[in-house]
Amino acid sequence: MRVEELKEIIPTRKIMVVGDVMLDEYLWGHVRGISPEAPVPIVEIRQQTYALGGAGNVAANLASLGCNVWLAGVVGADTQAAKIFELFSQTPRISMHLYPCQDRPTTTKTRILAHSQQLLRTDREERHYIPQTGKSGITSRLRLRSIFSPASGSDWTAFMPAYFRTTRRVFLPMTS
Repeated sequence: MRVEELKEIIPTRKIMVVGDVMLDEYLWGHVRGISPEAPVPIVEIRQQTYALGGAGNVAANLASLGCNVWLAGVVGADTQAAKIFELFSQTPRISMHLYPCQDRPTTTKTRILAHSQQLLRTDREERHYIPQTGKSGITSRLRLRSIFSPASGSDWTAFMPAYFRTTRRVFLPMTS
């Protein structure tokens, strides 16, 4: 398919992104020496910036191409989630369905950079390991149906035909 054809088709598509919505935090600074306690650089932070990460980044990129995007995911009930909502308020063409969860933090990846080089990345997240039973898509489909249901006023069948990718990178068809 040619780029010209894609430019015409993309604005007519509705795309749903379901996934882990993350906050990417960047701390920019300068190394001012080596710590006397350990052989690590001391970074004097001069600037802090934020960006959408994970499924939020995918949704923002699709919206920048002109797609109408529905984003579904879970965030924590914390200041990082508030920052995500603020970033999405600056991103048109995205219909958010983010659900704050009291018992988990918003996934946040913090990168410390000095002199245009990343020195460290910290992750703040809660991981749930689900044993693989060979039916990895069943649970995801049930969760998706519970997020987009007639009771919530949302209908994911508007995206048919649709496929979603599991954590094992398998594309499974969505059925009504």
